[in-house]
Amino acid sequence: MLPFDASILTNVVLSHAHTDHSGRIPVITQNGFTGRIVCTRATHAACEYLLPDSASIQESDANYLNYKTLRTALSQKALPLQGKNEAAPDSNAIKKLLKKGRHELNVETIRGLMAQLRLETVKPLYTQPDAAKALTFFDPYPYRRTVEIGNQMTCTFYDAGHILGSAISMITARKNGRPLRVCFSGDIGGSISPSSTIPNSFSQRKIAT
Repeated sequence: MLPFDASILTNVVLSHAHTDHSGRIPVITQNGFTGRIVCTRATHAACEYLLPDSASIQESDANYLNYKTLRTALSQKALPLQGKNEAAPDSNAIKKLLKKGRHELNVETIRGLMAQLRLETVKPLYTQPDAAKALTFFDPYPYRRTVEIGNQMTCTFYDAGHILGSAISMITARKNGRPLRVCFSGDIGGSISPSSTIPNSFSQRKIAT
């Protein structure tokens, strides 16, 4: 699921809450990551809603895909519910078996029958409990507060103007007494004025996106 061992990460710097940036944090925290998710306060607050919602959507999608797989399997005579000679149930009987009422899926029945028939199940990247656990790793800070994120390494957030809490991340490391800086813009809003949000020495430099 991850192309690397998450335990090698010391900390993670999160630029903003949009799920194309934050959405896999629960995958990291359930696979050996023990550090902090450093971000702004507003980013943390937004992720308290977005990550559980992302997990809920994934769970719902996985359940529906499993329902469709099982429904197809049960409609084939090669996969009867019981016994080799029993005819496959009709579509209405299958739906009645696999649903509670008109819309709600009978998830436990679906899981049990898929295991019985040895069908491959779809699993969400993470669940709502996984999202709740991930949120305990968040370590939020205000803009312009310099925080330590590693050995002789700091981060300072500046307003990126993209969404509430979005940040340009100024990473500063020291090697042999010399400061080395990397500025990660993340996504930038159209109304941002770089000279008012980042140090003057960087205001005339192009920020990589």
